[in-house]
Amino acid sequence: MFDQPFDTVLDLFKSTDYSTWKEKIITDLKGKAFVDLITLTEDGIEMLPIYTAETTKNFILDIPTKQTQSWQITEYITVENCEKANQEALIALQNGANTILFNFKNNTFNKELLTTLVKDFLLDAITIYAENIGDTSVQLLSEHHIIYNPKIFVPQQKSTINELIFAVHYLFQNEAEKCNIHFNIGQNFFLEIAKIRAFRWLVEQVNQVQKTNKQFVLFSETGFENRNDGFIENNILRNTTEAMSAILGGCDALIIHPHENSNLGRRIARNIHHLLYYESNFKQIPDVIKGTYYIEYLTYQLAKKTWEQLS
Repeated sequence: MFDQPFDTVLDLFKSTDYSTWKEKIITDLKGKAFVDLITLTEDGIEMLPIYTAETTKNFILDIPTKQTQSWQITEYITVENCEKANQEALIALQNGANTILFNFKNNTFNKELLTTLVKDFLLDAITIYAENIGDTSVQLLSEHHIIYNPKIFVPQQKSTINELIFAVHYLFQNEAEKCNIHFNIGQNFFLEIAKIRAFRWLVEQVNQVQKTNKQFVLFSETGFENRNDGFIENNILRNTTEAMSAILGGCDALIIHPHENSNLGRRIARNIHHLLYYESNFKQIPDVIKGTYYIEYLTYQLAKKTWEQLS
């Protein structure tokens, strides 16, 4: 039997339809009602006990393709001193980061300071963003290969739909052609994946309706909630699962905040990127989630309910 081609081997296993699965579940419940297994999320989305191709075929959205296949391994650096920030960035770049996000803390930097900030960078091989730039000239930033897009930070809330409404509203309110959208990623693994996918779909719909071409760079940041300094290993695992949600959802850039503020903490955060990028091959498929029954259903429901409130 095992000498047969792979597709022929699969044909030996009979496919099971929704009704058969449901009957099996009802039998195993031993008198408990099937409907009791259906729960509601904070957003009023029905969570079903079973998903199949048959029941989710009408809940699949055409999610816009990302411009890049993988994600930007981003190091977040607050600029207190340009020389020190430059050294921190060089260490990050030498150890696997390919993108730097500088927080200028609303201070103004001249040409000399910016030159110091990007000294010894391989400017053609990396991406540099800046936020909170104060009165620093955007043109001057551009001359130093630093990209400035207005930042829209989306506060994490119990309602994922409220997060999506906030993000879409402020993106299209902003006059800039392109913005950096920052989503915090929480511990609800599948919901966070669906949130990012729904956001991409929603922006495309609004662009079509308004006949605009609003663009964005979608940053995901691992969260600080549910962190416990007494359980370092747990915090590292939380960072990893949150990073996986962000990547599978389709973020453009990912900031993994260290589980502790130390050189070791920053190294471990970068290594989470590397494990997912190089060893787990998350970079290989642009939308690996496509066709996943449960997440497709979640994406559809989030997008639908958000769209209804936006309309």
